[in-house]
Amino acid sequence: LTLPFLAIAYYCFKGAVGLRFTVHVGNAASLGLVFLILVISWAFLRITLFKSEYMSSKFSDLIKWASWGLSGLLVCFFALPNIQHAKNYNSHVVYPIKTIEVLKKLNEVSKPDDFVVTWWDYGSGCWFYGNTRTFTSPAHQTFDNFLTSEILRSTSASRAANLARLKTETFVKLQEQNTEGNSTYSTAVQAIFKDGTPQLKFYQGLINDISDDNFTIPKKSRDVFLFLPYEILRIFPTILSFSSRNLYLPHNNVMNDSGSKEPPMMILKNGRREGSSLVFDGGYRLDRRGFLRYWGDKSGIIPYGELLEVSEDGAMSQKVDSIFWGGLKIPSNIDPLAARRLLFVRTDSELVILSPQAFRSTFARRFLLDKFDQKSYRHSLFNQGPFPRKQPFMAQADWVTQSGPTLQLNMRGGYKIDANINDNLAEIPGIQEKVPFNFYRFQNQPNGEIIRLPTKKISSAKFHLIQTNLPVFLGGRTYEIPQGGKSLKDVAQINNLLPKVLSVSLGLDIQHHFEEFDKIEIPAKGYELRPAFFFMDDEVFSSTLVKGFLTENLDSKYFEKVYASPWGKVYKILK
Repeated sequence: LTLPFLAIAYYCFKGAVGLRFTVHVGNAASLGLVFLILVISWAFLRITLFKSEYMSSKFSDLIKWASWGLSGLLVCFFALPNIQHAKNYNSHVVYPIKTIEVLKKLNEVSKPDDFVVTWWDYGSGCWFYGNTRTFTSPAHQTFDNFLTSEILRSTSASRAANLARLKTETFVKLQEQNTEGNSTYSTAVQAIFKDGTPQLKFYQGLINDISDDNFTIPKKSRDVFLFLPYEILRIFPTILSFSSRNLYLPHNNVMNDSGSKEPPMMILKNGRREGSSLVFDGGYRLDRRGFLRYWGDKSGIIPYGELLEVSEDGAMSQKVDSIFWGGLKIPSNIDPLAARRLLFVRTDSELVILSPQAFRSTFARRFLLDKFDQKSYRHSLFNQGPFPRKQPFMAQADWVTQSGPTLQLNMRGGYKIDANINDNLAEIPGIQEKVPFNFYRFQNQPNGEIIRLPTKKISSAKFHLIQTNLPVFLGGRTYEIPQGGKSLKDVAQINNLLPKVLSVSLGLDIQHHFEEFDKIEIPAKGYELRPAFFFMDDEVFSSTLVKGFLTENLDSKYFEKVYASPWGKVYKILK
């Protein structure tokens, strides 16, 4: 019974899936444990307590009942810690009342066919409380999470707005086609990027170009909103990871994991004849013997295992023995042990160096090898096509300690950042030198307003420290009465509670006096606004999510603030 769940365990420990998936093995493990206890107890009683010559139906029944009794005691022994854990476990609600109030405001300004862009965790809440449609939810996760991640991380307001509109209208069209039985794709991201077809888009270029106000997007058929609950900040690094990968590469084939400093692809530009060689910018030269040489700090020969050429738009690349260009004939000089390839683009007089991983990628096959795509090739971002995407840096402190002017931001696992708010320099693990940062302070008010305290900036800073206040669920705890005893009113005051609240919770009179060293249960206080600290790089600081929630300075040309409170923000996308 348990054997199939070993795969789940393996992926949990590898980090491929969350540890929450281990709950699925609980029932199977408990069945197996009980069965094992029964077998061992039965064997123990039969072998050690009774001899075979005395075995009879009477003794056999006795052994069975004794086995059941012993097994029952052992099962209780194993079950008690789990029962105690269940009794002590108090999970706060998924949607606090204040968050539901935000969604009700969304409901007031939206129509049932309108869409909401938010992370999938909050999709169900949006359609249940906000009465709007969502792309994904806990019950319906798809590849469209990539686009949501891209929208939330976008540093361009126009890109975020245009991409949200494009995603919405594409999604609606797909559903209409599906109803008619003509659907080709199941998700908007696949339809936008033409996934799995010879017309596959150069998606990095598309995402970049969509920032242009003149970019053609589908006609608006409904309104689109942006919902940002406060808890989305905590999981933003995970959200970023959904778009921090290269879609052209297999998920387990990240090029910079190999330890090699060789880039996945290099495009040598401005090819020209100098003497008997073909020379390119950057100190590269393909000489008359077919050697690719580099002149620079580390001069030498760059070996290659194959020479290819593409001559016109739409043509397939061809393996060649020599290149004819500018009156020169340059033979290929192949090293059988070299894995990289060279591709000469005749129309642009450029030479492309492809690493083995890039050569095998969908990117190279689609745009260079099987069919040369000149339009995509000439895009300003094409040379970054096969490169892994950088994961932006963001950390939220679980607790903060202060020593003089230094704030120590502590995270689980021992990770910590020391930020000096006098000289605005921070020590970050993995970075040798201290890094300058800007320091921002915001105070969220219960009515939704933000008080902006003075900011301390450094012109060269690439990092940002934000101090704000966010909702925190304050659970119950055990309190020990100090020496000498305390009255109920005193205990309530010490724990910032109303005496009546503590009296009702404990079932004691408000005049009750506790003896010293008594242990009492302080009730949960619910949600309160408590200080929160975030440390992030430029990209995260300029993202749609941070601008929308923490700093509330989204471009009003593209986003209209509908409602704001410390528990959530709602924006209407105007594009």
